[in-house]
Amino acid sequence: MRDIGIIGGGGHAKVILSILKKLNMFNILGNTDTKSCDDSLGIPFLGDDNFLKTFAESGKSINTVIGLGMSKSVDSFKRKK
Repeated sequence: MRDIGIIGGGGHAKVILSILKKLNMFNILGNTDTKSCDDSLGIPFLGDDNFLKTFAESGKSINTVIGLGMSKSVDSFKRKK
C-alpha cells in the first residue's frame, strides 16, 4: 500500500478519509491543517502544511489528497444580494 496524507482537517477531509478507508489501497499517515488539530479525524495530526515540504526535503515521497472545503471566512465566496 502507498502512503497518503490528507490536506485539511474539517468536514470535507472526513469525507475523503472515509473514501480512502473504503478503497483500502493506501496507508493513511494522517492529516495536515493550517491550525492546530488533535486527532479528531481518528488519524494522526501531522502538523501544518509545512510538514509536506519537510517530508519531501527528506527525500521521501508522499501521496496527498486535498480535503479542503469552502471556508466560511472567505468573503469572495459569499453570495451577494
